[in-house]
Amino acid sequence: MGYFPPEIWLYIHRLASPLSLLMVARSEELYYVPPRNPFHAVSLKDIRSFLLVSRLWCNLAKELLYENIAVPSDPRRFDALHDALENPGTARLVRSILLTQYRTDHNTAILALCPRVEVVCQPDATTSLIGWNSSDMSFPTFEFLKHVYWTESFLTSDFMRAVLAVAPNVEHLFVQCSAHLSFPKDEELTLPALPRLRRLECLGFDNHAGVLKRDLTRLVRLNCGPTPAWASYAIGGP
Repeated sequence: MGYFPPEIWLYIHRLASPLSLLMVARSEELYYVPPRNPFHAVSLKDIRSFLLVSRLWCNLAKELLYENIAVPSDPRRFDALHDALENPGTARLVRSILLTQYRTDHNTAILALCPRVEVVCQPDATTSLIGWNSSDMSFPTFEFLKHVYWTESFLTSDFMRAVLAVAPNVEHLFVQCSAHLSFPKDEELTLPALPRLRRLECLGFDNHAGVLKRDLTRLVRLNCGPTPAWASYAIGGP
């Protein structure tokens, strides 16, 4: 309840005001005189309607709160988010996740709780990123994951490939080379098999041989090059 935005509180207050004891009390008296029946002018139907609206507002606020989340690097904020997502009813609300660039262990723990996520974004890592151990935790199958935005570096490569390995329905993959932790110039970019991939964008890499060797017949858009303006090819449609 403490996470409600001011607009929702004001709306609930406006709905609740006619039910307030102060509103139905005898305001002409110098002192507060409680009525015998504070709800004498309010029907049971109105009360139930108010309770229903409040409950719906609460559910709406919860959905908006957890629909798009960012993994915090601060331990206290992470613990609060992790505790909330341990409730399956809350975790199923998550649709997109912005991963942290500092704590791969935090990213792993949050992703493992959100099997219905649809969009994952891995920002450019920093040299202080805590590495990922594949034995730390296993991921569920991300059947709903459709869009992945991934910044490739030697610190995030294994982690993101582990995510893609259990995401069979990815349709859009955007991968770019890290500005801080880039690969060697002659290293070949390789990607896991993604049978439903429709759009592929690989930017900032010098060696695209591993990508171009793949079966590209299902793609409708391929973008490969050092900059987005160079090589954009519409294969089967927009």
